[in-house]
Amino acid sequence: MEKLFQSFIAELQQKNHLKILLPAHPLAVRFCIEEGCWSLTLSRENIIWQSVAKLESIMNLEIKLNSQLLQQVLLGKVRLSNIVKSGELIYKGSYRHFLLLESLLWLGCTREMDKCG
Repeated sequence: MEKLFQSFIAELQQKNHLKILLPAHPLAVRFCIEEGCWSLTLSRENIIWQSVAKLESIMNLEIKLNSQLLQQVLLGKVRLSNIVKSGELIYKGSYRHFLLLESLLWLGCTREMDKCG
């Protein structure tokens, strides 16, 4: 999972046209799967990814799904909203933050296995 997050971040940082979508104030997102939780903090200043304890800090958005679906999202194979419709993803936070995250995840990946993971 670490490699997928790092690949996504590298792709996002290289795509200058997506930087305007990044928020001025940090957007903190927690992804929780069976193996643990990861924090992704997105802002115009920087993008930070790290492993976190479940209740370590307050997040703007929390995403709960299984590891296979998270891999598919990070590889650009499926959108978050499609997983919500299927009932396999639960999120807590504003819908606006959810849509921003979905856009960045979808547009930030090349959808090529060798580049995204």
